[in-house]
Amino acid sequence: SGSSRWRTKMSIQLYSPVYTDMADDEAQEQVDSEAVERFWMRLNSSGGDIFPRGADFRILRQDALTQRWTLYVQNQSVGPQKPRDFVKGVRDEPRALDAPQHDKSGRCPFCVGNEARMTSAELCRVIPSGELVEHGGLPESSQIKNWLVRAVRNKFPYLANPPDLYAMPFPGDGPAALVGELDNDWSNPDPSHPLYPQVDGFGASEVIIETPQHNGQLAILTGEQVTNSLRVLAVRGRALREHSFVKQMVYFKQYGASAGGSMFHPHMQVHTLPIITGYMQEQLLRHSRFFTTHGCCAVQKLYVDDVTRDGSISSSRLIRQSSHFVASMCYAKSTKGRVVIAPKRHFQRFEDCTDAELQDLGPLLQLVMAAVYQIHDDPHYNVFWETAPTESAFLDNTQKRLDLERSYRWTLHVRAVRNKLGITNATGIDLTDRLPEEVAKEYRAAIDMELGSPLRDSPRTPEAELLKARIAAKEEELAKLR
Repeated sequence: SGSSRWRTKMSIQLYSPVYTDMADDEAQEQVDSEAVERFWMRLNSSGGDIFPRGADFRILRQDALTQRWTLYVQNQSVGPQKPRDFVKGVRDEPRALDAPQHDKSGRCPFCVGNEARMTSAELCRVIPSGELVEHGGLPESSQIKNWLVRAVRNKFPYLANPPDLYAMPFPGDGPAALVGELDNDWSNPDPSHPLYPQVDGFGASEVIIETPQHNGQLAILTGEQVTNSLRVLAVRGRALREHSFVKQMVYFKQYGASAGGSMFHPHMQVHTLPIITGYMQEQLLRHSRFFTTHGCCAVQKLYVDDVTRDGSISSSRLIRQSSHFVASMCYAKSTKGRVVIAPKRHFQRFEDCTDAELQDLGPLLQLVMAAVYQIHDDPHYNVFWETAPTESAFLDNTQKRLDLERSYRWTLHVRAVRNKLGITNATGIDLTDRLPEEVAKEYRAAIDMELGSPLRDSPRTPEAELLKARIAAKEEELAKLR
């Protein structure tokens, strides 16, 4: 009936295209007439009795031509709204060094003191002794504020949590997606159509709170503290990939409105997908072709061997290497340069890093981010991992699994956000006046500066000067408008 609420409950359907000679109109005839009626009711109605609590969708759709997937998220439930520090597309916050170490307004859900009130769905934490403790919920009250890094369930998830994903129910209010209840049935009457496939968007969405320090961005933390965040990220990755519905792990950090960020307090995210994305499929194919053509792993050749070989032209793009990792500038990448950090050991998935590798990666990543801060003046940026699909994604294809094991290696990417030009949007070709070799040289100099005088030890800009600068910026904006 029109007043009932149709729900998708844990109906994870992994779609594999099976193209037949069936005409579109024949396929349409097989669609449930009630599903078609619901579809048109949604489009022709503003909601009302149809969606008494609002509409909650989490769906993945695949383009039949490009094979790319798109995630559609609609959450119109009545309830808590996602907090935002960043105004979309506008930089109105101070640089990290000049921001407060603790949010005095009490609105930041990630600051010390708000654990029980705002982020109680805790999964694990690193305590001051360095021990990583896994649990469900908060520790006893005397220990609630005793942490260096925390992992919590995302109260505003991209994907819907499968009902049996966590042992404990989510405490407090939130969208229906938190308990896996969705209105996906209203969004497409024929999700199994060979040309217009749709998959229910089920998966984990978790947040890694990197530090109790409100302004503790990667550039101004210690290498040890960055390592603690990476440890938690890897532990949660290993736990989540054990679920049979997980086909791909997704790790990323977004800082600033231009990078898609919403909260200033430093945090990373880990998500799981019930599919292998089109982008990842393309990456696997490229790595496989490189191995077939050159007889070696592309990452080993391009981002380890060549850039670290003394006297080679490629070594001019080397930024820094450590015992287990190499950071270098891409040979042909985006305008502000994309830094790639590659492991020296050949393995496919970030979460399989050893403790020694994570302890090595943390300080290297901190140095790279300090260089990004200095060179681009604390820019908005993205940090993301390109890591192989889970082993369960290849249970039915031994050859693909063996091919991946020999040709693919995970990498970590750092990219300062910049506006794209029209020619880039039209062709995919970046336009820049700086060669990566020149940018790499600048990064090396910035890292040397960080090693000699860490950013975290720099004096803060007086609040009066910050206010003057913001007023001047606003006046400049008004002048341009006039």
